[in-house]
Order: sequence, then C-alpha cells, then structure tokens
Amino acid sequence: MKYSLLIATCLLSFSCVATSLPSSLLNQVTDLENQGKLSEALTILEQYKDNNTATSTPEIAMAQAPLLRKQGHYNEAIELLSPLQKLASLSKKDQYHIQKELGINYRRQVKTIEAKNHYMAALALANELEDKNLQAQSHSNLGSLYDTLNDLEQSMHHQVKAQALLENSDNYELVATNFYNLANLAHRLDDLSQSEYFYKKALEFDIKTKNQMNIADTSLQLAKLVYKRGDLEQLFPY
Repeated sequence: MKYSLLIATCLLSFSCVATSLPSSLLNQVTDLENQGKLSEALTILEQYKDNNTATSTPEIAMAQAPLLRKQGHYNEAIELLSPLQKLASLSKKDQYHIQKELGINYRRQVKTIEAKNHYMAALALANELEDKNLQAQSHSNLGSLYDTLNDLEQSMHHQVKAQALLENSDNYELVATNFYNLANLAHRLDDLSQSEYFYKKALEFDIKTKNQMNIADTSLQLAKLVYKRGDLEQLFPY
C-alpha cells in the first residue's frame, strides 16, 4: 500500500544490500532517493559502475532495482534481478532482498501468482535468518498482496502479524509502512477513526526517517481522510 498504494519497502531501498559499495556512495544515493530524485540516483550508480569495473555487478543491480521499481519500470527491475537468483555466492540476506523485490515488481503488475511465489520464498529466508524485521516485512508484503486480491481478512491477518513482529523495532520506515497499510485497510473497511489513528502513527515514524516523499504521501492521505470526515479544523496542519 505504501507508497501510492500497495508497496512495502525496506529501510532505504538498497542500504540493506550492496554492503561492499562505498558508504559515501550509499549516502549520496540515499539522500537523492529521499528527495525523490530517482533518476539522479540511478545516474550516479551507473557512473560508479562504469568507473569501477571490479565492483560486483550483482551489488550494483540490487542497488538499481528498487529505484527502477519506484519509477514504475517493473520489467527492467525484474530483468536485473532474475539472473541473480542463480548465484550461489550471495548471502541469504541478499537472496531475501532479491525475492522480496521480485515479489513487489510482479505484484505491481498484478501478476499475483508470481508475486506470491517470491514473497513466500522471501518469508522462508527471513525465517531461516530469524530476523524479525525481515519476517515483518514479508508478512506486510503478503498483506499487500491479499489486498490486491481483495481478500481483506487475510490482508489484515498479515499486517497485524507484521505489527507484532515490529514491536520495539528501530526500523522506522518499516514501522511507518505497516501503520500506513493498516490505515489503508481500516479506511477500506470504513473505520475512519481507526484509519486516522494509523495514518497519524505512520506520519510519526515517517518524520523520524526524514524521507520527504513518504512524509508528503502520508500527510496527503491523512489530509484526505480528515476532509472526508468533515473535521476541517484538523485539516490545515497536514
């Protein structure tokens, strides 16, 4: 569901992979991504790839794919990531992020069978890693998939499961995404009061991430909801 409906992201799209890339490069691209300057971020990565031929191509691809996905270039992202599934040298965490990203790209194209296969593979890897954040992200993604299928009961089941796993998590973007997804579900179920609460919680954690795109998106959804409820006194702060 986040952002612009039905997406659950990792904290800073690529910072959880491509760990051998220079921190200065990652910081620069992260700053551009947070400002919504995705084309500039991709250009910097491409320039780095051209000037550093010794750098592992898979790591560059894993950094580029989430940015392409955010631009709506789903097939390009899939073409970058699909060959990486066969690489035995990748860590389980990198395998997780490849499966997760493939699932998101297929879901965005409403190819729900392929999306579920990749999401389930990601969940299995998250369970093997015993990483609560990755487990939560997997359930949140499955919740978004079931939302796409209009199965709101299963969608809520997975989002609530994700919320429990995220208790005390310091991955603020993941927490924000989960609250955003819950807000969207509550809205669809016509529970506007609950939806407003979840959007406010999402905005609280979005602000902690300093991601301008996410802050703007959550603020907009909250403002729309407040307007729909007719509570105009609350509207202007958002």
